[in-house]
Amino acid sequence: MYLIIEFANLTGVTVRTLRYYDEIDLLKPHQVNEAGHRIYTEKESKQLQQILFLRELDFSLKETKELLANETNQLAFFEEQRLALIAKKDHLTDIIHLIEDTIKEQKGQLNMTDSERFKAFKNKQLKENRDKYGQEIIDTYGQESLESSEKKYQQLSEKELFGEMPEIESELLDLLKADVVIPSDSAARIYALHAKWLSFSLDLTPQIHLSLVDMYLLDDRFKAYYDDKSGAGATQRLHDIVHFYSK
Repeated sequence: MYLIIEFANLTGVTVRTLRYYDEIDLLKPHQVNEAGHRIYTEKESKQLQQILFLRELDFSLKETKELLANETNQLAFFEEQRLALIAKKDHLTDIIHLIEDTIKEQKGQLNMTDSERFKAFKNKQLKENRDKYGQEIIDTYGQESLESSEKKYQQLSEKELFGEMPEIESELLDLLKADVVIPSDSAARIYALHAKWLSFSLDLTPQIHLSLVDMYLLDDRFKAYYDDKSGAGATQRLHDIVHFYSK
């Protein structure tokens, strides 16, 4: 058992912070003795470790309290955070290598290609996309289609990746905010923009286009993407437009 000052020295957390955690019911001491001293045990030590983990991951005190209260999902949550941290570490390693190569280039020791300059950023996006949607793509179109899509994305130029793609997406999302009539010039423009945006990383056909927007309605992740950015009903609107112009 530890008195609060001993627990503070052990954990590196100040006495003032431990008292505050007690006040907000985030970390209660094991007991308060007759003299009014807070007493902590191994149990509180484990709880504080989890609190510090979550604080390092930028969770607020309120979020931390809610997460720790849900004991049934804690293991799955920490496993998920572990994988996220590994992915972040891998990305930072790529960025460090890119910075090192950039330094060498500026010293005249290396010449990087345009593709090499943006490889780390593309790898991060590909990893995120594979984690979120990779299995659905494999199940629907096969492993070869996923690899072909990733290869095509890797070959995008700086202009395409940081200029054309964001511009097309921005215009598409703006147009989807309106209650578009089908057919109309606006609807035709939405169809063309969406097709062009997908074509940056897909060998798009009308059949693939149709199946993708069908999946948008069935998958809450896709639906949330369009509805959050362009308002409720945007995903349905896009679906209907693609179905009209793809047939």
